[in-house]
Amino acid sequence: MKRSITIFTALFFIASQSFSQTYLTAHHFISAGEIHSMSICNDSTVMSWGYNANGQLGDGINSVADSLHPVHVVTLNGIMGIAGGGWFSLALKKDSTVWAWGYNQMGQIGDGSVFERDSPVQVTGLTGIKTVQAGFDFSTALKSDGTVWAWGNNSSGQLGDGLILADSTRPGQVIGISNVADIASGQFHTLALKYNGSVWAWGGNQNGQLGYGTNTLDSTTAGQVSIITNIIAIGCGYFHSLAVKSDSTVWTWGNNQYGQLGNGSTNTTGCNCVSTPAQVNGLTGVIAVAGGHFHSLALKKDGTVWAWGYNIHGQLGNGNNNDSYVPIQVSGLNNVVAISAGWEHSMALKSDGTVWEWGYNLYGQLGNGDALHADKNTPVQVTNLCSVLTSGIDELPVINSFVKAYPNPASSTLTISQTNSQFPLLNSQLLISNILGKEVYSQPINNSKELTIDISKLNNGVYFYQIIIPNELRKETLRGKFVVEK
Repeated sequence: MKRSITIFTALFFIASQSFSQTYLTAHHFISAGEIHSMSICNDSTVMSWGYNANGQLGDGINSVADSLHPVHVVTLNGIMGIAGGGWFSLALKKDSTVWAWGYNQMGQIGDGSVFERDSPVQVTGLTGIKTVQAGFDFSTALKSDGTVWAWGNNSSGQLGDGLILADSTRPGQVIGISNVADIASGQFHTLALKYNGSVWAWGGNQNGQLGYGTNTLDSTTAGQVSIITNIIAIGCGYFHSLAVKSDSTVWTWGNNQYGQLGNGSTNTTGCNCVSTPAQVNGLTGVIAVAGGHFHSLALKKDGTVWAWGYNIHGQLGNGNNNDSYVPIQVSGLNNVVAISAGWEHSMALKSDGTVWEWGYNLYGQLGNGDALHADKNTPVQVTNLCSVLTSGIDELPVINSFVKAYPNPASSTLTISQTNSQFPLLNSQLLISNILGKEVYSQPINNSKELTIDISKLNNGVYFYQIIIPNELRKETLRGKFVVEK
């Protein structure tokens, strides 16, 4: 009989990643589960390591053997996205189907059963998916049509179907939400980022993590998070939430018992909850966020990583085990393109395809092969790992839907085209930056509908474009992203 642990915890998105919400497209290439870790290799296969009592490593071996080193997930190929949950895992194929394995008591695998799986099985009835996220024991998926689907545990309304206490072993549509660009899932709640920059939430709200201004009632349907607008990235922690605004500031809400909101409060009595978003002071230049059990991560444009909150296992990565109520820099990390946060460990992907981790290591989730299972309070490189994918997925969601870039991926030329006549491109300015935020191209646009540019001198990788449009009252900025692949 497989063993289980009794500590009731969560991981995460990157954003998320997967409470871990991570950097835009790259956040799908690594994921820290509760106490296991995953990554996508350059050949689009998946490797995993750490805790395996419920088959969440997907190695096809019906045993309780954890792994100190990465092992290949069996039968999986053509993968473009992954998400690690609380003892189970998800993968998104390039054909837009979703696959799952591991713990399944609540139906989070989505195959119509409640049986554990030690190798991947296809989630029933899902097609056209572009993003997956894993909560503790429920799953979410974003379709290319902007709708959100969920399955698994529904004890707090986290499936968003208007019901409660009715778990589901098959995907169902979240009601009252559309035009969604990205999603993030926490312990019992989910966030959705719309193309218009607003954030919506549903599920558990005992700690104010839905951002409604109250922490008294859970929500079985999606409602808008108060105050914040112009959001470009989101993330969920155990009982807290994070968002990045277009000005690269970070906003947080929910549980703050260990300082994971980063607002400087040292009150550790009870929840210390904040039910409306508030800005994290002193943190700018951020492009992605991720939330763990009681800690938070942020990735800056300069490729550095910052952390705050609970630090008993060194998950803040600054060389000690003291909690921090304000952001501090993770030691020795640069050129990072993605982040992810597990229960009490943290994860980063560098632009050279190497993966680094720090924090809790009792089950080998840091992947450094340490037979003593020692925690690490500074980053260590995952060993025996393939070179991890950093760019080149087939379809990338844009931050808004008023412009599109094609072909995507592109090799020699790129066309940027207007899709909404409300925003004519005439007399606007095009700026292109690389994944670290460095500007690599600039050109005025003198055509009202489209512009084709030469990108043959750009290296392979992910790039972001901004179109700044003059307006009588203010400047409008349209944003998107594309991949160069030669």
